[in-house]
Amino acid sequence: MSKLLKFVMPFALCCAPVSAQDARPENTSVTFTKLSKSVYLLEGTGGNIAASIGPDGVVLVDSDYAAANSQVMAALAKADVASTTIRYVFNTHYHLDHSDGNAPFARIGATVIAHENVRSRHIKGAAVKVGPFLQAIPPYSPTALPTLTFNKSISLHFNADEIRAEHYSATHTDGDIVVSFREAKVVHMGDIFVRYGFPFIDVPAGGTIDGMISTCEQVLAYAPEGAFIIPGHGEVAEAKDLKEYIDMLKGTRAAVLRAQQQHMSLEQMQRARILSRWEKRYSNQYINADTFIEYIVASVAR
Repeated sequence: MSKLLKFVMPFALCCAPVSAQDARPENTSVTFTKLSKSVYLLEGTGGNIAASIGPDGVVLVDSDYAAANSQVMAALAKADVASTTIRYVFNTHYHLDHSDGNAPFARIGATVIAHENVRSRHIKGAAVKVGPFLQAIPPYSPTALPTLTFNKSISLHFNADEIRAEHYSATHTDGDIVVSFREAKVVHMGDIFVRYGFPFIDVPAGGTIDGMISTCEQVLAYAPEGAFIIPGHGEVAEAKDLKEYIDMLKGTRAAVLRAQQQHMSLEQMQRARILSRWEKRYSNQYINADTFIEYIVASVAR
């Protein structure tokens, strides 16, 4: 049960109809795990954070909630290196639990990097609905906005590694990136890959199940043997875990398409429990099988 809560609680805070400040993530500790010579995993209240820490300073992938910043900084201070100056922060996508902490890092001199669609959504603000939960994301302040954006890919040569961010269109959202630490053999996938169960597909923000499947397959193909694969939420994975996730995505999509070929409505699919094969393992209190059918139907229609 404790492991399940570890997976679900960050998602709950992302999706509950309250502000990030009301979620009070400052009461949650941040764990700090070394994955390679220079890359660490930080797990707190929001999405998983990857950190390259070395003589050039620190590069972070995702920034958690702003209210968790002191815990993140305390965790980074545990690294036994010459410099823990935070130079760059990537946002894997625009949701609060992965980017609300931008401003505190920017104020101490970090450059925030994201796909251009992330900056656009941060400027406009959004309403994110996950199952019955709705969270308003207000427009970001100028300090919190990504100041370096790109369209397809960008590389940083940092701490004797190539840190490469690549955009994959129409996945979890329309602004998702996958960040690879080439020498360290670590890949951070953001919420394209999660381990709490059925994933959230933000269809209004351009997300599709086809894009998620395609991106996961591409990462599985190029990730080096023995690579650590960091999901947006949940414990670090390896290739076999990502393959199992892909099989679930493909299987559920195929079940919906078969039902559509039989001219079943959304409600008929839900009543027939067409995802019963995956329901027990992947349903959670935020995204159950009925909700995931809705995501698939909506994203395939796009």
